[in-house]
Amino acid sequence: MVRINGIDVAVSENPSLSIVLSENGYNVETVVVELNGEVVTKGQFTTRKVEADDVLEVLNFVGGG
Repeated sequence: MVRINGIDVAVSENPSLSIVLSENGYNVETVVVELNGEVVTKGQFTTRKVEADDVLEVLNFVGGG
């Protein structure tokens, strides 16, 4: 289990951050992610692994005016 925005979510064993985001309905092009208190750059989404008990905060950009 990992925690995404305060909700516990089951994930496969050590998936990449991009897989976790995609499987949970996030568009990796329009989000900012904090993993265990550290901001992760988009360039790291495919290489950064997510482990059990990690905590993610995901922010979506929304256009408007």
